[in-house]
Amino acid sequence: MSAAPPTEDIQATAAWLRFLARDMQDNPDRLIAISEAEAMSLEKLVQGVVVSDDEVLPDDVTF
Repeated sequence: MSAAPPTEDIQATAAWLRFLARDMQDNPDRLIAISEAEAMSLEKLVQGVVVSDDEVLPDDVTF
């Protein structure tokens, strides 16, 4: 069983997501759709990648 992320990480992620949601609502003109070619490129990039909600990422992984 994996350990839960530290509370500070959860709070920082939640704050970032609130900021993004507010910015998208306040500035919808900044949102742009990705092209079909970009979507296909992203799909190809992650093809075959298997993920698990229980997987613990190393500390050196950044987003």
